[in-house]
Amino acid sequence: QWMAAKTTYALEALISTFGIITNSMLLLATHRSTGLNSKCNFLIGACALFDVVHMFGQYPPLSIMIGDGYIDSFACIALEFIPEIGLHAGCFCVLSIGVDRLMSISLVVFYRNMNQRLYLTVKPSLFFIQTINF
Repeated sequence: QWMAAKTTYALEALISTFGIITNSMLLLATHRSTGLNSKCNFLIGACALFDVVHMFGQYPPLSIMIGDGYIDSFACIALEFIPEIGLHAGCFCVLSIGVDRLMSISLVVFYRNMNQRLYLTVKPSLFFIQTINF
């Protein structure tokens, strides 16, 4: 069973490598293309960035699985802290993309005349304040 767990985890790290490459390509395309400078595309690029941060969390445990298989709690928390932030920030970006698309459909006139920089700074801060109060 231990050998099957090592093989499965190595396969998961390989799939994570594919995700890092494709999300990096998406982020690069969003950054370099002048036609992809809208609010929604910025959020998609941010989501790709946070997915890359999250997927890098698959590699430190891989060395532990290939080794003796032991890790204490503090080391595990330290290794996975940044990837967990990437996971939660990515989930927030997916939620923001959904709210952005809902606003673009339901509030068409207001959405077109909105200041992009103000929109991209105020909306995340409102969600952050709401989650703290929840």
